[in-house]
Amino acid sequence: MSPKDPSYPDVKSMNALIGPGTVATLPLQTLTAFCDHGDPSCRLEDDLDAARAMPEALQASAIDLEKVSAKLEKEGIDKFIKPFDSLHEALTLVIDVIDWVPALTDSAAYVRQAMLAKLSDHRHYITTYGDDMPEVRDWTWPAQKALAR
Repeated sequence: MSPKDPSYPDVKSMNALIGPGTVATLPLQTLTAFCDHGDPSCRLEDDLDAARAMPEALQASAIDLEKVSAKLEKEGIDKFIKPFDSLHEALTLVIDVIDWVPALTDSAAYVRQAMLAKLSDHRHYITTYGDDMPEVRDWTWPAQKALAR
């Protein structure tokens, strides 16, 4: 939820969206920054006249508000879906191999259960923090780590 323009403060969006009855999901990094130097004052209803004039000003500037809104909504949803999907596919593949190879059914039962638990943990983490778990986000192939040394 940090701004795309690096000249803006990293908590600009959060500061502007605080208001009664609002809920926001944000990455842990943004939450940490906000706890450190954000201003939890209610500002959502500040300057409502300018906010109400904005759609007309955008249209006059040839900006299609509906098109931009749809794109931002899709990008926001993708940021939540893609991390979970990538981990889900990997863990599901391990579970499928265990299920498909009869010799693994008993010997890998613990691994299968661990994969199911990790899926559950990851789903909870993404829902809570809006980002992959650090061990997923920061993971690289072991060979890459060796080459980087």
